[in-house]
Amino acid sequence: MTHHAADSASPSFARFDGWWRITPWLMFLAALAARFAYVSVYAGSLPYWDQWDGEADRLLLPWLNGTWHWMDLFSPHNEHRIALTRLLTLALFELNHHQWDNLVEAYACAGVFAAMEALLYARLCRGLPHLSQRLGLLVFMTVLAALPFAWENIASGFQSAFYFMALVAIAMQSVAAFGKGSGRDIGLLLAFGIMSLFTMASGLIACLAVIVVVVVRNRSQKPASAYFAPCVFVCMALIALVGLVFTPAIPYHESLKAHGLAEHVRSLLINLAWPWQPSTSRRWWLLMVVLWLPTLVWIVRVLRGRNLCPADAFAAGMLTWVGLQFLAIAHSRGHDMSALSSRYMDIPAMAMALNAYLALVQLATTNKRLVSWTIATLFFAATLAGLHRRQGSDMSSLVQRHALTVNETRHVRDYLATGNPVVLQQPPLYIPYPDATRLQSLLDNLTIRAMLPRLTHQDYYSTQGLGWLSIVAMKWQAPFARSSNYPPTSANALQQTFSSLALHPSCELEPAVTVLVPRAAPVPIPASQLAFLPNDESDRTPLILNAGQTAFGSIHAPRAGRIVAFEVVVGTYFNTSNGSLQLTLCKGRQCASGSGDLQTSLDNSLFMIAVTPTLDVSAGDDLTYRLSKDGGSVGVALWLYPSVAGGPQKISLEDGQTFGGQTAKFALSYAK
Repeated sequence: MTHHAADSASPSFARFDGWWRITPWLMFLAALAARFAYVSVYAGSLPYWDQWDGEADRLLLPWLNGTWHWMDLFSPHNEHRIALTRLLTLALFELNHHQWDNLVEAYACAGVFAAMEALLYARLCRGLPHLSQRLGLLVFMTVLAALPFAWENIASGFQSAFYFMALVAIAMQSVAAFGKGSGRDIGLLLAFGIMSLFTMASGLIACLAVIVVVVVRNRSQKPASAYFAPCVFVCMALIALVGLVFTPAIPYHESLKAHGLAEHVRSLLINLAWPWQPSTSRRWWLLMVVLWLPTLVWIVRVLRGRNLCPADAFAAGMLTWVGLQFLAIAHSRGHDMSALSSRYMDIPAMAMALNAYLALVQLATTNKRLVSWTIATLFFAATLAGLHRRQGSDMSSLVQRHALTVNETRHVRDYLATGNPVVLQQPPLYIPYPDATRLQSLLDNLTIRAMLPRLTHQDYYSTQGLGWLSIVAMKWQAPFARSSNYPPTSANALQQTFSSLALHPSCELEPAVTVLVPRAAPVPIPASQLAFLPNDESDRTPLILNAGQTAFGSIHAPRAGRIVAFEVVVGTYFNTSNGSLQLTLCKGRQCASGSGDLQTSLDNSLFMIAVTPTLDVSAGDDLTYRLSKDGGSVGVALWLYPSVAGGPQKISLEDGQTFGGQTAKFALSYAK
């Protein structure tokens, strides 16, 4: 067999040595740009879920109160001891002038992710003898980095622990594979091994993977010291044992663990089959084999005596790390597992990068070119097809996470403005913490309240509801993504804010400004903007429209102009509503109509229906509307709010039901 010494000083290697030194930086920039783009559009400033306990209550509050101790870095968070994530949080908190902002953390998390991708790519490149192979791996890993399958880790900066764990593991395998086997390397492995215990609970797995690297490496290269291998074995085993002993048991997580051999095996197979969704078909089993075919063939060739370079030893260690991570996930979260959670998906993505490396290596290290090309072609085709197949659902999940963040921010802001605990009594995922009472106690803490993102502060909130900005992002294989900012508003401030803007509403390629104006308010509405009809947002109930049902009522035109579109806030059951919503809007006998495909809607957001022909109205004109659900298997909810003076007073169904004192939230879009 051929020994592919890409690290050797061969003429062919020297020709592109300068190129390969650039490509890891290209990998870093590509991964960073992709994550920054997602964070910019879909992440939010409001901290979420575990951040309230893990950061606000147990880290930042003691830090500000002067009760924090450096040993608190190593205290458990569930099963984990996330010292590196806590250090990052404290650094960002200080750099951000004591503002606790998830958006800042998400950008930093993207940087850690990009560093992980670049380091993994750089290590693997040392085993690829041709520039074309390195560029091929660069393209493949860039595709992996650019897709939003790990949307939970994109949206939450607290998830940096996953990337710190992977980064430390890559560093450890690098030292074991590419080092000289000296006492210095033993010291580095010892330091990184201890560090791995303070990334996540499964960080200790990196120590076990190092043992595999040393065993594989000793087949072809003896270390500088005869004591290297025994010392590494003992140190790594002891560190892993200490980490295992000191991993806390969480009683309420016991129900998440796999029960019995069958659940363990099924959960493991779900990990191995990523990016394909679980199935019972024969095709799923075949695809799983194809995804791991490069590894299987490589193992066979190694057992038959193939010489190994340091990059091969590194790949063996990382494959061991990935495999043990799969076992850990299958055991700890395998009960009734039907699909892999997005927070874990960066691990199988790394596995696919390793398989891509092995597929490319075998193209250059075997005389059986046809077999190697067939294996590589099947692997890349199966992987890319699986990624393409799941891309739409992953993107929808990220959009949905953003929509929930908008609602969570609104409810937290409302509570800070009113102090009414009823505001926090919301359905699951509509507030940023699972327990409303616990969230209220945290928000009532003045120190925590002072460090919340500026977006949630009372001085950024208009209790009269005079206005907000609604930024509409470009549509990309998903419904409109809207994020909201609530600046202090007044008649003068509103004029100053929008005097220099020339933006168009609901445009797929341009931002849109939405101005909320109560009826008869002395605030000018900029041309070509949305005018909202007033309502009370203190409470809401859903009015469900199924196929064939119609809701109707009347409204008053809030201003003169030409109406080009009608908008209403809808609930779409986590973006699953289908069919269409038909509209008829009339001023006397003059009517306009329109239709909107509900599959383009965003849950709990405005749904726009363009009308034809346009409708010219004067301020205060009586308008009637009819909204009919046409087709589709999943209904749509019109959110009803308490009516206020000057706004719509009721809404009715054709079957005779009338909802007095309630109204949907409507907006009219005017032409210039």
